[in-house]
Parts: sequence; C-alpha cells; structure tokens
Amino acid sequence: LTGDINFRHIGNYGSDSDPRAFNFDGEFEVANRGVCEFIEMLKLANEFLYDLLGVAQEHQIKPKKFAQIVVDDFIIAHTNNPEYEKLKNNQFMEALRDRTVKVDVPYLTRWSDEIKVLEQDYGPGKIKQHIMPHTLEIAALFAVLTRLQDDPDGKMDLRDKAKLYDGRSLPGWTEDSVKELRDRFVDEGLTSGVSARYTQSGISNCLSRHKKYVNVFHVMSELKEGLGASSLISKVEDKKRYEFCAELAIKELDEILKNEVQRALV
Repeated sequence: LTGDINFRHIGNYGSDSDPRAFNFDGEFEVANRGVCEFIEMLKLANEFLYDLLGVAQEHQIKPKKFAQIVVDDFIIAHTNNPEYEKLKNNQFMEALRDRTVKVDVPYLTRWSDEIKVLEQDYGPGKIKQHIMPHTLEIAALFAVLTRLQDDPDGKMDLRDKAKLYDGRSLPGWTEDSVKELRDRFVDEGLTSGVSARYTQSGISNCLSRHKKYVNVFHVMSELKEGLGASSLISKVEDKKRYEFCAELAIKELDEILKNEVQRALV
C-alpha cells in the first residue's frame, strides 16, 4: 500500500533509506488527490487495515524507513455482507467501524442494464458461436425476475414489474406510481435473486457443449438445471420460485416471437 525498496538503486545511493532507492508506487501514493479502490477489503490482513485507518482519520501514511507522508485519498472498498457483519462484531476494530460508511449495492433490477452485463462477454463479435436472437435478453430477464419481490396483493405480474422498472410504459402507470412501487420494495436485489455470475456460468456451459450455435432453450434449460447444484440456493422455496421465474421468462419469449412474426407478416 505504500511502495517498496528498489534494490537496484541501493548500490548507487548507498542506503535503502535514501528516498531515491524507494519506489513510491503503492496504491495510496498513486491515488493521492483521487480515488483508491479496494476489492474484498475485509480479507486484508489487519496491518493493512490499520494503514487504511491512518489514511481515513489522519490523512497520513508511513512507508518503510520514512517519515509519515500526507495523502488525500477517497477510499471505496468492496466486501460481502457476511464479512461486514463480522467487522461489526469485532470489538478490536472499533475505530475502523466508526469511520466506515456502509453503502448497499444491490443486484441490478433494470432489465436493459442486465442485458448490457451479458453482452460484455457474449455480445456480437465476442464469441465464435452463433447465439439465437433474444437469448441474452431472456437470460437477463430471468435473472432480474428472481431479484424482484412478488406483489403481496397478487395483482401484478412480475414481468410487468420488470418492464416498469426498465422504464417501459404500461397502461395505468405513471413515473410517480412506478417510483412509489420501488419505494415499497426497498430490499429488491439485496435479499434474494441469482447473481450475474450464475447466468454467465450457465451461458458458458452451453457454449462449451454446443460448438456451432446456442439457442435460448439451451440456456434456459441450463439455468433451471443449475438451480439444484448451486451452493448459494439452499432453500427449497427459493429453488421453486426461481424455476417459476424461468417459466415466466419463456412466456415472455413467446410474446416477443409472436409480435415479431406478426410484424413480419404485415
């Protein structure tokens, strides 16, 4: 986090405490007057967390054998919820907890955004196999549906909810009413649903089995079969609900194809 000694220069300058024999290329120095980002921060050793604490409260770091250096960093760190709960229960890290601002980052609930995630790896020109049109679209819809919560009154289809969240217009709905709907379900994307990794793994498995082309039925079959083998889906009711979401996604494919055939005939 603070750089390291450049052994090639020790012979020239005579000492490893000479500033010219030290590479100030650690994350904190490089990020000075900018943003420093840590992936899985709470998996770091405690001595690194103490360095983070020094930057947060004193804006200073101490490289090896040098006096403290002033830095001005904005630190963004990632972790998962179990690791964060472990930090909250660690009485020895009270100072770090006191200087931590928790920001929940849910799974995507916007259909078009989830499509973009899949297109990064499997979009046109990314792979050698041909992928049937709407395959990524339906796989993304399945992922989004698993993250949405059912209407307690049973009056709304999850597919309609996904379309409203995606900014599409439906009869009887305005922007204000959609915002109210979102405000009613603040935990969507945080407490349930499959990850983008799960969907990507299903598509990758299909690509490894089918060397020429992959269609939407290959992918949806893979996603449904993988529910039983996933270590993150342990509850039976979750598995049944996700299977139902897969069926809803296939129904949406039927509607899309019917509309395309009708347009082609007209």
